[in-house]
Amino acid sequence: MAWTRGDWLGVGIVLLGTWALWCTLAAKAQDRIVTLKPVEAYALAVYDQLVWNYAFTGTWRQTIHFGYDDTWNWSGHLALWIFPVSWIYRLYPGPVTLVWIQTGAVALGAVPMYFLGRRAFGLRVAGVVAGLAYLCWPALWAVALADYQDLVLGVPFLIAAYAASHSGRRVAMVVFALLACAAREEWLFLVPFIPLAAPGGVREKVRQGLFVAAGLVPYAAFLADVRMHASAMHHHDTPLVQQLNMFLHWPPPFTRTYTDVRWFYAHFLEPFGWLAIFSPFTVLPTALSVFTHACSPPEGGVDTRWLGHIHHLAPISAMLAVGATLGAAQLWRLAEAGWGRVPFGARLTAKHAALRVGVVIGLALVLAGSSWGALDSRRLLPWLKLTPQLSPAGHATPAPEWALLAANVPKDATIATDTYGSILVSARATSYTYTESLADKSRAGLGAVKYALVRKQDVEWLGRVKAWPGAKKLGETATYELYELG
Repeated sequence: MAWTRGDWLGVGIVLLGTWALWCTLAAKAQDRIVTLKPVEAYALAVYDQLVWNYAFTGTWRQTIHFGYDDTWNWSGHLALWIFPVSWIYRLYPGPVTLVWIQTGAVALGAVPMYFLGRRAFGLRVAGVVAGLAYLCWPALWAVALADYQDLVLGVPFLIAAYAASHSGRRVAMVVFALLACAAREEWLFLVPFIPLAAPGGVREKVRQGLFVAAGLVPYAAFLADVRMHASAMHHHDTPLVQQLNMFLHWPPPFTRTYTDVRWFYAHFLEPFGWLAIFSPFTVLPTALSVFTHACSPPEGGVDTRWLGHIHHLAPISAMLAVGATLGAAQLWRLAEAGWGRVPFGARLTAKHAALRVGVVIGLALVLAGSSWGALDSRRLLPWLKLTPQLSPAGHATPAPEWALLAANVPKDATIATDTYGSILVSARATSYTYTESLADKSRAGLGAVKYALVRKQDVEWLGRVKAWPGAKKLGETATYELYELG
């Protein structure tokens, strides 16, 4: 379809929805940070310190997380997107910037969804509906709100790769596929399936498959080389390598129950995901992702809670979003063939009228599902208040510890705190968690830090800090006490 003024209007409508969703999700994510209630402060803190150090010193370095290598380069996941994220981070350093980037990436997926829907249906209005439906999917909201995880950044690029595939733009398809893989190496197992859903016969699918292979094979070889050097230097594998090792065991170590299927996995089909069953080639790779997730140890940060570590299912969310659009397009074509392309203004036969009524009822059910998904705050997500303006001030009252540190601790000072408050001190070159990384990363103990923000319930550590020679109390909140160590 040629580009027209109607496309400018359609894209404009989708962009307005994208902006509204981004502002809403960003405000919610920011409120979680300033109130010290993210999904996992400890994991967000190590990302924040890694990005801070690379952005301002050009080195990969973290001291805040126990067990991770000091040079946990590329976030430990061979994620190329961490480089541009670091460049953006320099403009406004802190964990809030990371969640702004992630929520923005997910919201932007509506734009390629417009082009995918436009191409699949052959209607511009269908592109608008597809883009807005994408923005109304709670599973994607949950993925976007998973603090910051580089895996999530691949969502819009996978959708764009499918849109390029359906338009016959093979080079663009490969570029977008590589951009998705740059988010984290797990995407490498999904993008080879893109040509299976390409319109046309076997020849077109093979041609696109060859293009994808030509782009991915060199990239995979590059990542393998980097991983080998990283393992030799720092003695760690990426999480993907660890997951692949479990396939060497049989039977597979399933760790999930029927309860997880009923109250977690099944919700990914609501309100639109179920339409993907009408585009089986699109959703085929989701079986691999679900299988891997179902075999992962639940204690390793791969849980089945909507407010937990849901970022591992970002690829599934993206694939189902694509599958739902293509499945709906398939249903549309079947219905259109049934009523014989009769214009809406023409006199309808009973058969044509019944078919159109059926389509209307089907659309009503989908919209009802959308309303349920958007308003169900009990099972999926806390209530999201629509926020059409991106405000750095946020909406929740910040935890008082932010002000306490800003008034008393220089940005270049070393400091230690507990894991719950780790995001308070992560945006600096060197900081520790006294219950975790202090003994692991420093032999000097408290002698390695100038300041200590101690949780009052950590009685033993509070006693150690108070007994430190020259220790001076600078202030306190209801939860923490801040000391300067001599």
